Amino acid sequence: MSHPFYEEKQYLKVLWITAPLLAAFFIWQFTRGEFSAFAGLMNGSGSWLFPASFMLVIVIQLNFGMMKINVDEEYLRWQFGLLTLPTWKVALNDIADIEIVDLRWYEGYGIRLTTSGMLYRASGSQALRVVRKNGKSFRLSSTDPQRLLSYIQPRLNK
Repeated sequence: MSHPFYEEKQYLKVLWITAPLLAAFFIWQFTRGEFSAFAGLMNGSGSWLFPASFMLVIVIQLNFGMMKINVDEEYLRWQFGLLTLPTWKVALNDIADIEIVDLRWYEGYGIRLTTSGMLYRASGSQALRVVRKNGKSFRLSSTDPQRLLSYIQPRLNK
């Protein structure tokens, strides 16, 4: 991958709040002696549920806590997570049209299939709607969609 012309990182704030709160609860429970850490995994007492859910939140945080978008001379790329999985890319010469659209609160955050196509959203109330030459479209949220549009639009081969 060549050096990007544009790069943006967005953080999914709800996950950045959830993980520390869950960690604080875990520490509080541990110091109160409510369960010994991971003992439920060994003795079958059922106290394995909290440590397992804590680890699940950490994995989700690492995989979906951030969205990164970049544009280079050939591709628009985006990915979720500190682990950079999953990752997508679209060749700029495969883009037929692009525009800024407003997002509604009820469309949620994360990776969503909506009536308008796929939505990739970590933050912001606006997105770029990208229409590919095959007619399929998707939306990428952005904290500065006008700036993102200004990097993509001049590079399109219409």
